[in-house]
Amino acid sequence: ELLVNNTVAAIVDAQKRAVPVRLYSGWAEQQTPVSFNRRFVQRDGSVRTWVGLEAEGSLRAAGPIDPEMPILAARTATGSTAGVLSSFALHLDTVGGTRWSADYPRFIHEAVRNALGNDTISIFGAGCCGDINHVAPRGKQRNSTTVIGTSLGQTISNGLRELQPIENPVLEVRSAVVRLPLRSAGAAEVTQSLATLAKVQAGEPVDFYDHVAAWRTMMIDQLRNSPRLVPTAQAGLARRTVVQLAGSGDALPVEIHTISFGRDFAIVCLPGEVFVELGLAIRRASPFRTTMVLELCNAVETYYVPTRAASAGGGYETTNSTIAPGGGEMLVQESIRLLQSAAGRTSAEK
Repeated sequence: ELLVNNTVAAIVDAQKRAVPVRLYSGWAEQQTPVSFNRRFVQRDGSVRTWVGLEAEGSLRAAGPIDPEMPILAARTATGSTAGVLSSFALHLDTVGGTRWSADYPRFIHEAVRNALGNDTISIFGAGCCGDINHVAPRGKQRNSTTVIGTSLGQTISNGLRELQPIENPVLEVRSAVVRLPLRSAGAAEVTQSLATLAKVQAGEPVDFYDHVAAWRTMMIDQLRNSPRLVPTAQAGLARRTVVQLAGSGDALPVEIHTISFGRDFAIVCLPGEVFVELGLAIRRASPFRTTMVLELCNAVETYYVPTRAASAGGGYETTNSTIAPGGGEMLVQESIRLLQSAAGRTSAEK
């Protein structure tokens, strides 16, 4: 109730405060290391998550990071910055604990206000960070939430000077439904997973990845099958939070959006926790000067969206993912199509 009421109140308040602004866009590069790829290639060819480069058998990070911060700023007729929209590819899990928190975007907000004034609004969207966190690959160094947010906020504030005005900011919104293929989970796998979960419930030692795979199987069963393959007598072991997309069949119908202003700036909204390489691929192929790719949008269920190559390597994220290999590339392909469509439409209108 609090979430719904405050969201509606914010929209009403924004409408009352609306004033003419000019939009500026661009990007800044985060120089201070605050984000790291958390997956590491091992000597046997497998990939492990969170082990770091100092672990025996680790060779190198299994993927890149994304140091760029796309920025959209709204400036009033007096030249003051009324609001800033920014994004960065880093998991919002730097606080720890079990309570709700604004995490590092709160300190981005403070840093932006310190630079531009207390009336400036800072809005943050998570970039594609399914395989990115804040733990340095060597040693156990973890930057604090304050350090991360303040550093990113300073990068944004410094980058505002380099933004360019958006010419002819025609608003274009596109959307499409992509049917992400689900991994399979047959009766034998469901039976084995239920046995694993029974051991966990009984306090018996279970390999972490086996535990993760068992929960993934339960989710796939709920997403694919109606009625489920789980026997009624064991339904308590198999409880999951999947509701809206339960019984979808062999694929999840998920929605993606593009929101663009002229030919200079575009936002891509993707569902799920998307690997950084997929976001980079969209940005590199985008016909817009600056493209911001956001994850966890329109996501009624949470799931990892790895690359096809990452699926072959393994690791926590791919073990936990309900999405079949190739699903991430489908999101990239459809996002690029929508961006090209929006860019072509805007060019024609010019």
